[in-house]
Amino acid sequence: MKTLHKRILSVIAVAFMAVLTVFISAMQPQATVFAAGTNETQFEKTGVLDDLQSSKEFNIQNYPFQETSKPQMHVINVVEYCYSFRANQRGNYGLYLYVYNPNGQDILMDSIANKVQIAVKYDSSPVTEKSKPTDYEKFRLQFCSKSAGEYKNLFYKFKVMDHKSADGKTIAERVNSMARRYDISGIELHTRGMDNAIEYPLTGAYALSDTHKGYGSFTFTGYAKGYGADEESESTLAMSVNKLETVELNVKHTFYRTKTSTQIDHQNQIDTVYFSVPKRLFDDYGKLQRIKAEWYEYVTKEILVTSNQEYFDLLNSYVGQKMGKFSENGLKKYVDYGVVNHGQGDQYVATGGWNLPDYYENTALSGFGIINPLYFLFNTKNWCDIKEYDPYADNVEAAGGVSSNRLYEYIKTYDKSFEKGTLPIKTQSISADLFEDDIEENRKMDNERGKIQKGYSYYDFDAELDLQEWQGWGDKDKSFWDKYLNLWYKYPEEEGKTISPIQVLEKDSPLMKLSDPKLVDELYINMNDVSELRKAYNEAITVSGKDDEEKVLVLFRFAVTDYYSGAANLAEHKTVGKNSFITGQAYVAKETVFFDFDVIQLSFLKGEEWTVIPCVSSPIDIVNAITTPTHIPDDTPWWQIVLAVVFFVIVVIIAYKLIKGGLSLIFKG
Repeated sequence: MKTLHKRILSVIAVAFMAVLTVFISAMQPQATVFAAGTNETQFEKTGVLDDLQSSKEFNIQNYPFQETSKPQMHVINVVEYCYSFRANQRGNYGLYLYVYNPNGQDILMDSIANKVQIAVKYDSSPVTEKSKPTDYEKFRLQFCSKSAGEYKNLFYKFKVMDHKSADGKTIAERVNSMARRYDISGIELHTRGMDNAIEYPLTGAYALSDTHKGYGSFTFTGYAKGYGADEESESTLAMSVNKLETVELNVKHTFYRTKTSTQIDHQNQIDTVYFSVPKRLFDDYGKLQRIKAEWYEYVTKEILVTSNQEYFDLLNSYVGQKMGKFSENGLKKYVDYGVVNHGQGDQYVATGGWNLPDYYENTALSGFGIINPLYFLFNTKNWCDIKEYDPYADNVEAAGGVSSNRLYEYIKTYDKSFEKGTLPIKTQSISADLFEDDIEENRKMDNERGKIQKGYSYYDFDAELDLQEWQGWGDKDKSFWDKYLNLWYKYPEEEGKTISPIQVLEKDSPLMKLSDPKLVDELYINMNDVSELRKAYNEAITVSGKDDEEKVLVLFRFAVTDYYSGAANLAEHKTVGKNSFITGQAYVAKETVFFDFDVIQLSFLKGEEWTVIPCVSSPIDIVNAITTPTHIPDDTPWWQIVLAVVFFVIVVIIAYKLIKGGLSLIFKG
């Protein structure tokens, strides 16, 4: 028995030394290359520090923990593992990234926000070191291992999760088998305590490889042992590194809402991001013609905002719950309120978290879109006292609205229901119940430059082909009902507009000399963001020191969506057919939100030559503030109401007489 144990231990020892020898010998010619034999099938399970320490170029003393003014991450090693030009031998193939984390940040290992940006298209085929990338995509990262003990969180190892791109190919199917080129512009990592991932450029700092030609573009030649044309040959795998030009962006967001749309209680919402870009890129490569971005797009469920504290307290305990009839659950005594859309008459089009009385459920009125369950509920103290619509008030909450931060926090922390699961973003903790099953039909897009849909969307916007359009109240022939309501509400006669998705503000731009109100209407930005935008512009055009350069400010209008904000009445059910109403203390809103919005690349056009520059840009979440309806019920003068009623009665009388006269002629005939 002892002899058997010794034999087993000997076999294990020999196997371990064989594996170790493969790693060490593979690291000798190129520190960034792992060449593996046919026995290595679990490379994602090897320890990050074990891998690094097998390289003679790696010295742990060169990688200390550090405190820096802003977070840092460095990709110090890129490894291609077991590539074969034979499709049936690519089962072990993978691209691995080694990250030095000097701040010791705790990266969320299971976050799907961990990504890397890689080129997926070039201007020539087959791809060589002289080819120019023309398109980039994000690829998710699979966590493999991290350092522990006294080196806790100092090093991380990730595997790039390959996928099919728009051309229908994976990375493995696309690369040139004789020279596999990987252009990597940035890595996004999601750390604990952060809402979004941060993207870090590939600078070459602390890299194991020779970076005198630059960093970011990696070309692998040869094959690991057992994966080349001659399966018996020793490893010939080698790697060269070259510079990849990128541009770092500090992306900020603003939005603009028109006062009206073609529909009652609807407005146009224009979402814009802005950032500075070095002027030399325009000088070298021409006009900024296209901007590619990706994001996750959703439309919220109805958001109920009320200044009636009793009503708020009543509904708050029922948020996220499906309610039945009063007669079924005996809650009529406590749940006596409903919401009526003021803009469409006494129709129960919005009822939140409450039991609609049997009387209404048994009539045609039950067909008017009941909100049940209610998912969003906010209280406000001041809306019923406001007499003038002010969507850009300095204090949104004081103006009866819901601030962006408050709504965003509500979405992130909502935990009442998860009937539809969670959104496929970040740590997958946001309830899908908060959002509609689809986005606006006119927002959808699917062509060779991208796809806009509910959820994950990406699109390469062209400055001239993808003009953004919206319509105002005066752009559509009105129905009798619209004209009747306009007697009460006096909707602004705004006209629709068409704008380019890309606007560049260079030094001495005449637009920046306009007053704040005029600048708002010319650039379609939020009044509250004017000072921040002016600051960004001044910083862009000012050169501070030898390490700085002149820039231009770019506005990227990527979406025009519908925003709904309609006044509502609070209704108390008394008996069948009898209700009491409270006006001016509630409204219902809906809007489009964008999660993990990320600028991917900028495309410049000079003559007929395109140049695509990948962006290092951290994703942001865009959840705009909820603003009050443009029409406030309490502000309608009594004489306008009387006039409207008289007008309506006259029309009914005339119509009645005409119909009666027509019938008389028919019967006489």
